[in-house]
Amino acid sequence: MRKARELEGTHEDEAREIAKKLKDATKDLAPEEPGWLSKALSWIGDNLTNILSVLAAVAGLLALLCTGPFGIAMLLAAGALSLATMGSRLADPKVRASLADGFTKGEFDADFWENSVGLVGDALGAVPGVGAVTRGLNGAIQSTRFASEAVSAGQFLGRFADDTVKAAGRIATAGSYNPVGDLVAHAAGGSQAVRVGMDYVSPVAGVVTAGYGLAAENIDALKSDAGKNTATGVDAARAGLFDGPGAAAVIGNVARVLR
Repeated sequence: MRKARELEGTHEDEAREIAKKLKDATKDLAPEEPGWLSKALSWIGDNLTNILSVLAAVAGLLALLCTGPFGIAMLLAAGALSLATMGSRLADPKVRASLADGFTKGEFDADFWENSVGLVGDALGAVPGVGAVTRGLNGAIQSTRFASEAVSAGQFLGRFADDTVKAAGRIATAGSYNPVGDLVAHAAGGSQAVRVGMDYVSPVAGVVTAGYGLAAENIDALKSDAGKNTATGVDAARAGLFDGPGAAAVIGNVARVLR
């Protein structure tokens, strides 16, 4: 019995030693399965541009649908998210290469137009938010210049925030210049309901095309050249007929304030 117990102990010691050596030898060969958090972060990194585009489109639609402080917050958020989308898009080497090939080699393929239209849409989506911030900064600077006494950094930031919110409120309540909506409403007999409805065409279409872009990157059944080209065409029409004139009106109003 004593020898049996000694033999059992010897086997256990040897088994533990062998198990340790096997673990040390294979730990670098087969990586552990990533956890859900690692998978989620990896997915966000792979789809960051499309995710930001969807968030910017949703924020822009909410800014139109909502009033008061929440609507103003959504207008500013849409501008910030549009700028973030543009930065993420330009950070992609494939996007930069596609744009460079188009301008330097004349390769105006589907990828070139998709990326070009995407960047234009990002820029136009940022205009209302950037316009509000610009007017807010100008108001704070003017208030500081003509103040009767020195203004602290905290007071300056407070005035900047207040003026930015007021400017965003004016932009939101003024609405965007929509010549297409005016024409359609005129053709419908001057219907105000039709005119208001036309204001939602571009934001809703933006949410749809942005959502499609994100879904197509992750669902093989949705990946097709026809779908991609259709989304690009819709975004180009939005930029030229709706968002472009609206952004030009905002830029003009901001320029008049800054004079």
